[in-house]
Amino acid sequence: QSGHYGRVKIGFCHNDLLLENVIHNTTKQSISFIDYEYGNTNYLSFDLGNHFDEYAGVETVDFTRYPDEAYQKWWLKIYLEEVHKQKSLGPVTESTVDELYKEVNFFSLCAHLWWGIWAAFQTLNSEVDFDFAGYSRLKLEEYFKQKVKFFNYI
Repeated sequence: QSGHYGRVKIGFCHNDLLLENVIHNTTKQSISFIDYEYGNTNYLSFDLGNHFDEYAGVETVDFTRYPDEAYQKWWLKIYLEEVHKQKSLGPVTESTVDELYKEVNFFSLCAHLWWGIWAAFQTLNSEVDFDFAGYSRLKLEEYFKQKVKFFNYI
């Protein structure tokens, strides 16, 4: 079930859609999600923005792998077509894809900020052998680098 906050939809989100948490079964033609420890109510576009952010990787981060506009709009159109099909909403318009693209990229910023702060916290509290301080720095730098561009989207 989902609702709205203003014009932005809210509902249950995974909140950690890195590629390792998305299982594609080609035999069954299905997609499943694992690792719901961060699952909770959130803006639905946060999951999509975070998913695109995660294309950059975690162990080796390369933000040039963030999908370009053409790829995102292609992906989002397929996503919206499935949502519209399941909810009998009719055809997906180009303006609907454009609006979602802007919303998703705004929330990709939120995901960078979220994971940057999360990693800073982990630096002080986690016993996991990972460079949380370095990861925090990378995510926060990317947030500030993209902020001007994507903040204008919403």
